Amino acid sequence: MGERPKKAVTTPATRERRVGIRVDVDAYIRVALVHATTGRKVHGWVRNLSAGGLFVETREPLAIEEPVVVDALARSGETALHLKVEGWVAYSGPDGMGIQFGPLSPAMAERVADLIERFG
Repeated sequence: MGERPKKAVTTPATRERRVGIRVDVDAYIRVALVHATTGRKVHGWVRNLSAGGLFVETREPLAIEEPVVVDALARSGETALHLKVEGWVAYSGPDGMGIQFGPLSPAMAERVADLIERFG
């Protein structure tokens, strides 16, 4: 994938439905979204993140309500965190898509909180 785009993407509709505080990601977090039914992979960069979901910049957005598995790896120096959660597409636009997480286990919720703290 090419260089990460610099433009932030939000809309009034996505801001109103957010769960928790969403922070801009201050690191390159590469993500693969795997369509839960077809197995199709879409790659992109995490632009922002909250306890309830994330925004992925990609040139290949999926349709709203499509089920996905988020597989993200964040690296910063010696620190690396892996996140793998189920969710669905809550917003889809020309620059990417908003993913809402499904229910998180306590361990995964802690990992998301750690990602927000370390990379946000």
